[in-house]
Amino acid sequence: IRDRNTGIWKNISLYSTGKVALRHPFVKSELRKPGYDQAREFVSVEVVNPTTGFNPINCTVKGEILGENITFEKKVKVMRGEEKVLSFSPEEFPQLVINAPRLWWPVNKGPQNLYELKMTVSIDGVVCDSVKTKFGIREITSDTNTPDKSRVFYVNGKRIFIRGTNWIPEAMLRGSDERTYAELRYTKQSGINLVRFWGGGIAESDYFFQLCDEFGLLVWQEFWMTGDTRHPQDKGVYLSNVESTVKRIRNHPALAYYVASNESSEVTGTRELLMELDGTRGYQMQSE
Repeated sequence: IRDRNTGIWKNISLYSTGKVALRHPFVKSELRKPGYDQAREFVSVEVVNPTTGFNPINCTVKGEILGENITFEKKVKVMRGEEKVLSFSPEEFPQLVINAPRLWWPVNKGPQNLYELKMTVSIDGVVCDSVKTKFGIREITSDTNTPDKSRVFYVNGKRIFIRGTNWIPEAMLRGSDERTYAELRYTKQSGINLVRFWGGGIAESDYFFQLCDEFGLLVWQEFWMTGDTRHPQDKGVYLSNVESTVKRIRNHPALAYYVASNESSEVTGTRELLMELDGTRGYQMQSE
């Protein structure tokens, strides 16, 4: 598929905010071992001041894990045109330690429990903007401690036998929610527990990842390069695409593993960018 970095090709929406906006909330979970009976949650969100006024804006950013009686907030000052990442940790907010968390599991290994985070930003008590994201509490690791150096995956400390399949996105951009639902439902019914997202395709929809979360289908995510294509001429556009995609999908518990390419090599800086934006998933350069 050519022009994988070409620009807008799905529906977009326009929305208005107050003087400060929130973008890209992210939740990282750190589980206590060996029992996986306690989760420490690390929350971050981008705070943006798109105004052109000279005076800085003082605002309050508040977070809530809905239905869990967990709230936290910080006051922050943002200059005109500034974008800053605001972080909340269990060291500052002990309420971000969850005992006996409801873990997310792959299909046939346990329930697909999900939590929801809501964040708001307000000025003088008036809400300017709000964002929501669902997330799951789980740990996915892997190693190659096997005689043939094949990779073994573990979810919440339990070894998972992978029954995987290839997922080839719709090359002519004719996909729909109805088709995505049907194909992923068939995938689950066939006994699959991991979908390998082929590197030659375009980025999948939010709905695709939502369904993988709900169905318990792990996702092996590749980034739009194959052995029969050249590296992109505009490295900046490519890495910008990687960044926006990762920020969009990184809260999904189904997302298990990052791979830069299909039978190819990585664009320099890809690994470092993924570790900076996420750091909770494993990574390898190419799919072989």
